[in-house]
Amino acid sequence: MKNNFLIIYFILSVFIMPQDYPNGSLNIENIIFQLKTLSIKGSDNKDSLNNGQLNLNNFAFGFNDISVSKKSNNKVKIGIEGPNLQLEGLEFTANYFLQNFYNILLRDLSINRYETPSDALEILEKAVSIYQNKNDKLPSSYNDLIVSSLIDGDLYPFNQKGWAYNFYLPDSIVAIPTTSNPNKNNSNLLYEWQSKKIINRETKLLNNNPIYWDINYKIRNIEQKFMSNIEINLGTEKNSYELFQRNGLFSINDLSIYVVPKDNIFQQSIIKLNNISLNTKDIYIHALKVKDKYIIENGRLKFILSNFEIKIPELLTSDNSISDIMHKLGIRNGLFRVRKVDFDLNFYDNEFGSFRSNFISSFLKVKLNGQFSMNTNKSIFKSIDFFNTEIRISPISYGVRDLIRVWEIENEKNLYREGPVIVLSLNGPFDNLIIKGIE
Repeated sequence: MKNNFLIIYFILSVFIMPQDYPNGSLNIENIIFQLKTLSIKGSDNKDSLNNGQLNLNNFAFGFNDISVSKKSNNKVKIGIEGPNLQLEGLEFTANYFLQNFYNILLRDLSINRYETPSDALEILEKAVSIYQNKNDKLPSSYNDLIVSSLIDGDLYPFNQKGWAYNFYLPDSIVAIPTTSNPNKNNSNLLYEWQSKKIINRETKLLNNNPIYWDINYKIRNIEQKFMSNIEINLGTEKNSYELFQRNGLFSINDLSIYVVPKDNIFQQSIIKLNNISLNTKDIYIHALKVKDKYIIENGRLKFILSNFEIKIPELLTSDNSISDIMHKLGIRNGLFRVRKVDFDLNFYDNEFGSFRSNFISSFLKVKLNGQFSMNTNKSIFKSIDFFNTEIRISPISYGVRDLIRVWEIENEKNLYREGPVIVLSLNGPFDNLIIKGIE
């Protein structure tokens, strides 16, 4: 098989090189590598527990047809049906002894939630020390430091209204979440005056000790098919490449990943994907190389992702930050779901294009339609100009509607709406867009 591919590569190289070779043709049918029923057991790395297993029901890769013809010294035509790929019944299972990634995430979220009071307690410690040196006594309250002008309630972190600070000196200073705190269930944050340490009771309970993880990865099938014609003209000053792709497909169906900590299936994380595919049909691309510069004239493609799901375990959904996000998005039982994401692109006449895209989930719908022009002599971000482009945003969950409204209030903006749907128009260059619909 390896020798066959080397022979093909050699023959193609001879045909394509602009040298004085005679006219001719080459036809090859059915070059296929196929594997049936593969099973491997063992350890894949030092963290594995030597119980990994890989199963594969079917694997096939190859070309159904390859034809090459040379009509003149500088013109080569190539027809390719492939490369085609068929993979079925892939499953990988293993057990690893790794860090507790749940606790690492929860610690990071907790530290982020307590960033404001942590900064405040560090400043209060310095202010209390100065107050004590000046007055030969400790302050009895937060207001004592305000009156002494040692802290400013209008500056960060004291202008954040989500926290209050109670003094119990010489023992401690306690940061307490107020009713305006978005995470009202936060624990108090304690500053021990004698040890000069901030005590976060949440993070103290989250250790970083390694644990056992069971991982199961499954794919029902992966498929790839291409049928293309290529014509190459090689010249001294100008080279041209024409690609006509009659059909193209790459798809992954029924992908699932299960991650289970310490054999506790009630805390497993699950990722599922029903289908992800890239389809092309009747694509014509004419690439012209003039003085080391390529020009793409035409092209079309379509991308689809459907039924993408992530099941978040209760251990994570009980965290205040994650729980708040899920509540705002209207996510229940820890199941995050995107029903569909698609994107269609059509590029034509070397400078114009149109596109369409949809994002559909349980909490938000976004529809994008537009056109663009492109100057291929400029860099990608400076070359694209949008026109007749519209974004329609349909908030579904009340939480998303509230987030958008809060953004409008904080930025003193109003988004144009047609009923409940937000409508924005985009025009102008990519790096300096003019957005109509924000007032």
